[in-house]
Amino acid sequence: MHAFQITCLLLGLSISVASGQVVYTTSQESTNTILQPFDGGLARIQENNQIVYINRKGEKLIISETNGVIVNDPVAIKAYEEEQKNGRGLPKNVLKYHADSGCGVLSPTGEVLLMAAYDEVDIKFQQFWKLKKDNKISMYLPDNTVLPFFEDIGYLDGEYFDVMQDGKWYLYHKTQQKIVSGAYDKFDYCGGCTIPQRYVYTQKGGKWGIIDWQENVLIPFQYDHIHHGMRGDNWVTSFSKDGHAVTVNIRTQEEFLEGEVLMGMLIIAKEGKYGAYGQDGALVVPFDYDKITRPNANYYLGYRGDYLLTTKQRKTGVIDLGGNVIIPNEYDELMIYDDYFVGRKNNISYLLNKKHEVLFEVENGQIAHLSETFYSSGSNGINVFKFHTNALYGLYFADSGKTISPQFYEVERADYAFDGREDLPYIRAEKQGVFNLFDHNGEPIIPGEYQAISMDRSFPSSFIKVKRDELTGIYDRTHQREIIPIQYRDVEVLDSLCGLIIAKDGDYDSQLIHLYDFTGSRLIDEDLKQIYPVTDDTYLMQYTGDGTFALYHGKYRTVYNLPYKAVYDVGSDKVILVSDDSKTGKLYDILLLEELSDTYDISNFTYRDRYDDTGEQTAPRRYPILHRFINKMAIIEGEQGVGYINEQGNVILEPTFAKADPFSASGIGLVANYTGEYYRQMRAGYVDTTGNFIFPMQDTENLGALLPHEIIMNEFVLLFNTKNNNWNMGLGNVRTREIVIPIEYSFIRGTFDQAYFLLQQGDKWGIADRTGAIILPAVYDGIKISDALFRGSKPQDLFPVLISEGGKWKYMNEDGTYLPVVGDYIYD
Repeated sequence: MHAFQITCLLLGLSISVASGQVVYTTSQESTNTILQPFDGGLARIQENNQIVYINRKGEKLIISETNGVIVNDPVAIKAYEEEQKNGRGLPKNVLKYHADSGCGVLSPTGEVLLMAAYDEVDIKFQQFWKLKKDNKISMYLPDNTVLPFFEDIGYLDGEYFDVMQDGKWYLYHKTQQKIVSGAYDKFDYCGGCTIPQRYVYTQKGGKWGIIDWQENVLIPFQYDHIHHGMRGDNWVTSFSKDGHAVTVNIRTQEEFLEGEVLMGMLIIAKEGKYGAYGQDGALVVPFDYDKITRPNANYYLGYRGDYLLTTKQRKTGVIDLGGNVIIPNEYDELMIYDDYFVGRKNNISYLLNKKHEVLFEVENGQIAHLSETFYSSGSNGINVFKFHTNALYGLYFADSGKTISPQFYEVERADYAFDGREDLPYIRAEKQGVFNLFDHNGEPIIPGEYQAISMDRSFPSSFIKVKRDELTGIYDRTHQREIIPIQYRDVEVLDSLCGLIIAKDGDYDSQLIHLYDFTGSRLIDEDLKQIYPVTDDTYLMQYTGDGTFALYHGKYRTVYNLPYKAVYDVGSDKVILVSDDSKTGKLYDILLLEELSDTYDISNFTYRDRYDDTGEQTAPRRYPILHRFINKMAIIEGEQGVGYINEQGNVILEPTFAKADPFSASGIGLVANYTGEYYRQMRAGYVDTTGNFIFPMQDTENLGALLPHEIIMNEFVLLFNTKNNNWNMGLGNVRTREIVIPIEYSFIRGTFDQAYFLLQQGDKWGIADRTGAIILPAVYDGIKISDALFRGSKPQDLFPVLISEGGKWKYMNEDGTYLPVVGDYIYD
């Protein structure tokens, strides 16, 4: 084995013993074939410096990563999985691939989404992927439908498609799976219209008209048409006739040479006055106005409303989309906020509703909607308005009619999640560094006494963190009172199930802690220096005054004082460590509230130096040194070596061993004794929680070269011996106490779930399963298993697996056959 490593280094190669692989490391251009294990459904191959992939059938795929998606990229995989959850059309995070059979589509994990059966695939859109084959065009749809192939095809509404056959265009119905119309020159459709169209733009005999899906002619074929300004309602604005643009109403087929469609109404001038036609083509606004405009046109905040502004004799008013006068033309200016209006005349600003009722007015001031960031999204349910005079803001709450006089420097929306709801609007108002908080009806959430307010999701939803002069407290908005006084550096939840809050003051060296419940009651009268959990609902506390300790039971609200100078957490939820002199101590049962019998040296917990500068003990050791509990077992260190105790204080293994590792989560401990002058030579074995050996101790060496999780693997453990001057490994099942893989291998490494074990025997490699059955005998020069199997990062099949024999790497199938790919080296 050592000669093999040296040879590899001389050749410019490196060996990974853990994987059983020879890895090509040269940076020069290569004419060799370099293989990579399968990751998901694909394996990466470099052939003469060209990157290709193969699937598990051995078919070569050339993958296009031009859209920024990369094979097996974690970011792309996560984005793809999110798309799958949302189900909004076809995924964007996919890749095109080419095989001998054609072009197809893969997910980032290598899953085939569309078989490679096409000359080309266009994956630009999420409504469809366009397929090309033998100069014919089809579409692949989100419901896995593949449409028939035509000379050309266009997407209309997802149920209807325009298809070309023999040079003419027809309507094709997906559900009926057939052409459902006669022949036409062309079709056009407004795919981006917010109103679903019930018709299609159609060209026949060189002229355009409109038909519905049943081929009823809605507008005759007598117009020219461009794909611009298309709509989904009764107005057609993309037609022209005799070189002039026209607007046509579908209901009446009336043509208009002038005008502009705003908010679904055709605004047109006649003899210098403006009027408007509605959706049915009838005149709904008489020609009485000097101007009719969109609400708040070009205003950067994007306020909106289903209304139009009118101007008459330089005064502004409002009409609705039915032509009804909402606000008469008597204002100098008007702003529309959904169904509310702010008008200004004679230096007075008015807030009006759609009944033209004055809700609020302010002289020599301005009124505006509270929100200033929604950009055409409307008020988001906030019917709250701010007004100001003399640089101070007041608030008017339209839903309740409540007014708060001008007194604030700043007012804004605050998105708190009180009561677990994030959609409720709140209004935060600031005055001289002090904040008020109101709901959308103007009711105060907290009094205006605090310099900062915030939400903490660990607290009940009605609790608000409040600050004044850099100190923190808690205000309960349900009971409308301060339940934790504002006198602390910080306040945080200790236990949400038991309803415990700790309030801290001071710095780390002089920390003061008070314990409260969720009602604001102080549970411990004394000041605490520290408090931390030892079980799910039991806490160890230390008092500030005399430094003594106590146990606090959160569920039952009971305190049990501990009459000891020092108390330590030892990593157990059953016992703590108590001491009268900070040198020796005993374990203390938390449930029984009593000491256990044995005494221990506690220098591991006091960090007292046990040795002087010469390495000698500073004092004779009378008691075993206690280590922290790990997985319910603690190492004890005596004069003769180390052993274990359990949480009952029982010695399960006398401290007579040179080495003891912490117990594993599966309840296994590894102990060893040195057997020679060479420190790596040991005799090691495994014990269970009763102290019994699961397998007899065996000679081994170099245990330090392996990590704990490589030695103890849940119910499996590595077994060792040193027969024939070799360090040999096997595998034992601690549950059945059987040897599943004989102790005759140079190296064994298990996959993450211990489904497979990589075996090395001399310089040959093989694979066994968890029962010990040999999947591949150890006769191969190298085996490379996918790293995903060792990491457990995602499900992964073992086969095809990379094996090396005769100086070449190959992919072996489970049945012993090979994929038709041979490599010179492999990637690591």
